[in-house]
Amino acid sequence: MATILYVDDDPSVGLVLTETLSRAGHSPLDAKSVPEALQILEQSEVDLIISDYRMPGISGLEFLQLLAS
Repeated sequence: MATILYVDDDPSVGLVLTETLSRAGHSPLDAKSVPEALQILEQSEVDLIISDYRMPGISGLEFLQLLAS
């Protein structure tokens, strides 16, 4: 199935997403911040990115804009 990176600073959301994506047969990758997500993207190829909108430092929208440039 798909490798899915999700970026969320809330640990409880991470637990739910990890469990849900794993049960659906996907390989979830968890990042708690944008810098951590960027490190993961340097090392891994992902099929889909799910990002929280409001995070400390760089917002989810700014993160997606970084990826598009």
